[in-house]
Amino acid sequence: PTLTPKPPNNDRFLSAIFGSAISQTFTASFRGPMAVANWNRNPFASDPGSNNYFCVSTIGGDGRRTPENCTALHVILVDDVGTKVDAARPTGILGAPTYIIETSPGNEQWGYVLSPPCTDPAMAEALVRGAKELFTADAAGRNRLARLPYGTNGKNHHETRLILWEPQKTLTPEQAFTNLEAKPVPQEELIHSDALPREVDPIVQAMELTGHPFT
Repeated sequence: PTLTPKPPNNDRFLSAIFGSAISQTFTASFRGPMAVANWNRNPFASDPGSNNYFCVSTIGGDGRRTPENCTALHVILVDDVGTKVDAARPTGILGAPTYIIETSPGNEQWGYVLSPPCTDPAMAEALVRGAKELFTADAAGRNRLARLPYGTNGKNHHETRLILWEPQKTLTPEQAFTNLEAKPVPQEELIHSDALPREVDPIVQAMELTGHPFT
């Protein structure tokens, strides 16, 4: 079979995943270890020496990367494949991924692109919760950040790389919902009006310090 050429840079990677919604993507980029992480929006996420990330959902509203501002889920992420998750598990449940990024030696992030993207907030929440239950909590959240293929892991200075790229392999939200055995999410659970501000929320702060930003 003819292999699709890998995108040569992060911008082309994002264009292939988000298509016409590229203007609503959220990217973050910073140099150095996670202790100096900057999770603010940064449209320039192509520096090969930086930690480069993108949000698995498009972002609307005021532009902040909160669950309420997620307009469509484009990628179901499976994190830590090879260290915490055996590769046979996501393959057996979701099939082959759209892409695989090596984030450190023996550790990978697998991305399953949704086509069409999931624009129903309740279903999107159900999908990420289903992935959390079956794989690892590190992949949870409609507003989750995922590694971009070209960059450097500040934890160990490893150069991240795209080791699999098969953009024709996608899932519909309905297929993903069935395969994950996801459970419907009540509308009231999508409201986070009682959340503490990001600057003082101890859970958010702890996740950021360990390299797993929440918002």
